[in-house]
Amino acid sequence: MTTHDDEEGHYGVTATSFSSLSLDPPLVQWSLRNEAYSLPVFLRAQRFAVNILAADQEEVSRRFATADVDRFADLDLDEGIVELPLIKGAAAWIECSLETTLPGGDHTILVGRVLRARTFPEPPLLHWRGDYLPIDEDARQPRGTA
Repeated sequence: MTTHDDEEGHYGVTATSFSSLSLDPPLVQWSLRNEAYSLPVFLRAQRFAVNILAADQEEVSRRFATADVDRFADLDLDEGIVELPLIKGAAAWIECSLETTLPGGDHTILVGRVLRARTFPEPPLLHWRGDYLPIDEDARQPRGTA
């Protein structure tokens, strides 16, 4: 997740919980710990971009999950709507405005209204049970209609 905040400039985190919420209107959801330093940044900015990283961007995912590093150092960026930083080479970008927030126990759920989305041919980076997974060649092949 990336955003641009007047106080912090470009800012980003690795999120492990992200999903679609609604098609009409188009909404997505993700969450941050209530104590996370990044939560007030995303709340102030009122907009964010979901950068679905490509399979070869594991290092970017790890960097955005690490505290006290320049997460945007040497990254090739595009600029989205209202200065949102978009990570080039990603499998997809989803640009959102913050629609609402909801309490979720020790997390805050951020609901975003999709303003613009774009997909690319790169296979996505998969993370499951604390590890990154490769996508085998069979999974990349179209399966036909369901």
